[in-house]
Amino acid sequence: MLKNKPARAKGQDIRTVPTYTIPEAAQFLAIPCRTMFSWYEGDEPILKSSAFITSVHLLSYRDLEEAYRVYLLREKFHFSLQKVRKSMRNARRMFHSNHPLHRADAVKECLNDLVYDKP
Repeated sequence: MLKNKPARAKGQDIRTVPTYTIPEAAQFLAIPCRTMFSWYEGDEPILKSSAFITSVHLLSYRDLEEAYRVYLLREKFHFSLQKVRKSMRNARRMFHSNHPLHRADAVKECLNDLVYDKP
């Protein structure tokens, strides 16, 4: 557990405070720790952490939501890692955001990339 985590600023939404390390988040979400690390590290990571302190990624509650959405795309809907990586790259470019899955309209706009729409 990291000791000197960022404090919540006055008026800051509690869901955006980077509080969790990757091992903590992996435990909460029941996702293997190695999988979580692979999503946040590398040349082209699928997800971006909200904060980075002394080589430790810190995740907010919103980051956990985003990671769980990627987990569902991978495990439940069987999207390949390459497909998810490409979709996230396109969504970041489209919404000018490091966290496009935080947006409610992101999935609707990137529907062809991210979701298989079937009645």
